Amino acid sequence: LVIAALEPVTATAEQDFVWRLRTRWPDDDLASHCRAFIDDFHSYWLKHSRLLHLRNSMADAHDKRMMEERIKVARTLISLLVAQMDSKETSLEAPQSAMASVLMTAIERAATVWTDAALHNMIVSPQFGHGARFLAPTARLLELGIRDMRSLANN
Repeated sequence: LVIAALEPVTATAEQDFVWRLRTRWPDDDLASHCRAFIDDFHSYWLKHSRLLHLRNSMADAHDKRMMEERIKVARTLISLLVAQMDSKETSLEAPQSAMASVLMTAIERAATVWTDAALHNMIVSPQFGHGARFLAPTARLLELGIRDMRSLANN
């Protein structure tokens, strides 16, 4: 049932945020593209958070089908990020692949924190604020990672 519920949600990912990665982001406008991607990713997670949290918790509990679903989506995003990094390398050992993997892991984990209602209710305070305040730093990390890997690829 969860897989059946995930199929249409996963299908909307392309129109909701994945499309942004399919065209190279110019260096002089990289920050705004990173922020737009993170904002769209956040909106997608807000819209589908209960199902995505269920998928991830089942994957974390080693449900093979949920792990495969999670990995399928992650691989697409990682390969598109590697392309954003101007990498000609296709090896999983390439620094761009490693950076893209770490960035997507961090972005997805941040989204789970942003959209976890129980966690938010436990830690809501003036010091924590709303999860949306982490969107700008997440976009900045994405920008720095892409810039760093582009400089490596172009040297």
